Amino acid sequence: MGSDIFLFLLIGLFFSYLGYIFKFKKKVNLISGIDVSKVKDIDGLADWVGSNMFLLSALTVVLAVLQFLYPNLSSSLFMVFGGVVLVDVILTVALGQKYVRGVEAERLQSSDARQLEEAKTSFESPVAQLDAKERTPLERVLNEEESKKVRL
Repeated sequence: MGSDIFLFLLIGLFFSYLGYIFKFKKKVNLISGIDVSKVKDIDGLADWVGSNMFLLSALTVVLAVLQFLYPNLSSSLFMVFGGVVLVDVILTVALGQKYVRGVEAERLQSSDARQLEEAKTSFESPVAQLDAKERTPLERVLNEEESKKVRL
C-alpha cells in the first residue's frame, strides 16, 4: 500500500518536472516526434505541453491521496490512471498540431504535386492527337514506346 502511494507521488513529481521544463524552459526539442524547425509557435506549444504535464501531475497526486484513503481500490485506481494518461496524451497530440506549421499544407502539397504529375503524363497536345489518327497502328505503337522511354 505504501509503495503504491510513493510510486504515484514519484510519478507526479516527474510529471511536474517535465511540465516545468516544457512550460518555463521552453525545451520543445525534448518532445518526441516534433521537428523544431516546423513549429510555428514554440511558446504556445511549450505552454500547451507543459500545462498538460502539470495537469497530469495534479491528477497523479489526487490518485495518490485516493489510494491512501481507499486502499482496497488499488487496481481500479491504476486502471483509471492509465485511462487518464491515455486520454491526455491523445488530446495533447491532437490539439497540439495547431502549433506545428505545415502539417496540413504538406499533405495538400504532396497530393497537388501528384495530381500535377498525373496531368503532365496524360496530357497530349491537339496536334499530337491529330497526327496519331493519320498514322498506321504500327507507327502509333512505336511512337507510344518512344514517348514512354522519354518519360522514364
